[in-house]
Parts: sequence; structure tokens; C-alpha cells
Amino acid sequence: MLISELSEITGLSKDTIRFYEKEGLLDAALSTRSENNYRQYTPEAVERLNFIKRGKALGFTLREIKSIMAEWDSVTPEQAIDFIDSKLQQIDGKINQLQQFKNYLVEKKARLESGATLSAAAAKFSEDCLG
Repeated sequence: MLISELSEITGLSKDTIRFYEKEGLLDAALSTRSENNYRQYTPEAVERLNFIKRGKALGFTLREIKSIMAEWDSVTPEQAIDFIDSKLQQIDGKINQLQQFKNYLVEKKARLESGATLSAAAAKFSEDCLG
């Protein structure tokens, strides 16, 4: 598939795809050059770009994503399982942090809706944080 098709499928701009190639996130093995010198991408390129998108959405840097992909490409299935387990634990930790922050915001909103002033709500927050 051409870069325009890859862009449409992944929702990434052609410039972003080219940038990822330049940064080594989308390696040459995932594409070939046609007779007219157009780059033809493999279905694996779609999978790789979707992985990058998910990683970015979860807050990983491109450097971290590149490192993860490099490790992933050179591990045994058992190592991959261990790696996935580790990442799942990290994700669970982030989910827990987000849930705690959500609970805080819900509580703060309820205080404000019940007539508390912003300063009173902030004081309650400080009290909660400082214990």
C-alpha cells in the first residue's frame, strides 16, 4: 500500500509517517520501493503505526516506544510474556492513579455544588493531601 493508504488506514498524516521513518520507528523492512520509486508498505506497517499511536496515547515518549519495539523484536515468547506482564502492571498503576484523581475531582465538584467556596474546597484538598 502507498503512504496515502497507510495514512488513511492509521489516521496519521503522511508527514507523521515520514517522521516516524526518519526517527527509526518504522524500519525499512516494513516497506519496499516500487519501480516508480514509490514506497510500498506492508500490513505490518499498519500494526507498527497503531502500536506507536497507542503508546503515545498512554503517555509514552517516542524514545520509550522505540526502545519497547527494539526489545520486542529481539525477545523469545517467554520474554515477551514477561514484558507484557510488566507493562500491564504499569498500566494498572496508571489506571489506579487516574481513578484516585477522578474520585478527588468528583468530591471537589460535589463540594462546590453544595455551596462550598473555592477556597474552602482548596483547603479541604490541602487537608486531604497533608493528612
